[in-house]
Amino acid sequence: MVGLAFLLSNNISFSTSSGVILQMPLQVPVFKRELANNMYTPTTYFWGRFCSNVLIQLFYPISAILVVFWGLSIDTSFENIALFVAYAVAMNIGMCAQGYFCGVVSDSEQIAQQTNTFIILLSMLTSGGLGNANAFPSYIKFVSYISP
Repeated sequence: MVGLAFLLSNNISFSTSSGVILQMPLQVPVFKRELANNMYTPTTYFWGRFCSNVLIQLFYPISAILVVFWGLSIDTSFENIALFVAYAVAMNIGMCAQGYFCGVVSDSEQIAQQTNTFIILLSMLTSGGLGNANAFPSYIKFVSYISP
């Protein structure tokens, strides 16, 4: 069960953040032009893009969770499936935000993808899926609390 949760979280993480990363470096000329014309503020632009992408990208985690959920031998109550979907949606929103962050702070697509991969790999290594989190040194253990 831990292996499946680890696999699903990594699958959702990479697919969601990678789909958003490449949009930001490509949209910089449009953003600068529209900002120079005083069409809107940067906050409005980023919230609009973030919300529209989250809505678009919610299809994959919900459909993947619903397909996998019925194949597991676990309690199929409404509360259990709602919690399962809620975790997937929360991870999707977080990874979409991480993709935007990596796309905004990087000058090129390659640097953005490498930064994103590094952050996801760091959270994978400290999540406890590959080793016992209680055995980690104290200076690394704090990362496991924020890791998916």
